Amino acid sequence: MSKATNSTPKPLDQGWRISLATAGFAIAVGVFLRIYNLDLKGLWLDEIYSVYPLYSLSSFSSLWADYMATDSNSPFYEMVLLAWTSIFGYSDLAVRMPNAILGILAVVAIFLVAKAALNRSVAISATILLAFSWPAIFYSQEVRS
Repeated sequence: MSKATNSTPKPLDQGWRISLATAGFAIAVGVFLRIYNLDLKGLWLDEIYSVYPLYSLSSFSSLWADYMATDSNSPFYEMVLLAWTSIFGYSDLAVRMPNAILGILAVVAIFLVAKAALNRSVAISATILLAFSWPAIFYSQEVRS
């Protein structure tokens, strides 16, 4: 005879609750720091260099041809930015938002990967470090590939 298994989930212990609350708070602060005043400053020269070619390009094929002729790097970021600007426009906020979203996803991803690969203490520490990291915040608010 097989024993009946209890199908009710176990409640999280106090340590896990505190860990999840701390990670959730760090992720929320990371979201805030990456989006707050995202359009406060105008685009600077390097950001304009990323956005300006998109004004004259109307399709992915023209973008691909232009970049293959003039640039040795892959135009993947520019293709994503072209699709994004065709939906959301060319405002400073709109063109900076894809990098902000990727920066937010990086904070969430570092928690999930560190928790799976190492342990929750390392995951929380890494999440806090990345959420408050000035270079990570800076590059999440910039339009550059």
